Amino acid sequence: MAIDYAAIPGLTEDQITALTSAHNTDVSNLIINRDNIKQEKLGVQEKLTAAEQVAEDARAAAVVAKEASLKAANDMDGLKLHYEEQLATTTAELTATAKTAKDALTSRDRGDVMGKVMGLVHDDHKWNSEAMLSNMLEIGYNDQQQLTTSFKHNGEVVANNVDEFKS
Repeated sequence: MAIDYAAIPGLTEDQITALTSAHNTDVSNLIINRDNIKQEKLGVQEKLTAAEQVAEDARAAAVVAKEASLKAANDMDGLKLHYEEQLATTTAELTATAKTAKDALTSRDRGDVMGKVMGLVHDDHKWNSEAMLSNMLEIGYNDQQQLTTSFKHNGEVVANNVDEFKS
C-alpha cells in the first residue's frame, strides 16, 4: 500500500524519501512475517495430518490383528463381539459426522432466513427484534431435504416463509 507523502504540505523531498523508505521497509517486514506464519501453519497442519494417519493406520492394524487372532483361536463369540464393536464405532463416527453436517446446514439456513426477515425490520427496532424473531423461527427439512421454515407465535404457525411473514 503506497502512501502519497507529496500530498502532505511542508515535507521536503528528503523527508518524503525517508518516510517512503521507512514505510516500505515496515510493509516488507510485515509481508515476510505473514509468509513465515503461513509456512509455519502449513508445516503444523502437515505434521498433524501425518500423525492422524499413523494413528489411524495403527488402529486399523490392531483391528486386523485382533480379528486374525480370534479366527486362529476359533473364538466365534469373540469374533462376533469384535465385529459388533467395530460396527458400533463406525456407526458412532458416522452419526457424529452427519450431526455436525446437519448442524452446519441448519445454522447456515437459519442465518439466511434471519438475514432476510431482519431486512424487513426498521433499523431503529433491530436491536430488540432479532431475539424475538429468532425464537419464532423454526428451520426444518422435508423428505426431499428441501428447506422448510415456519414462524410460530404462542405455538401457532403465523407464516411458512419470509414472503408470508412480510404480509
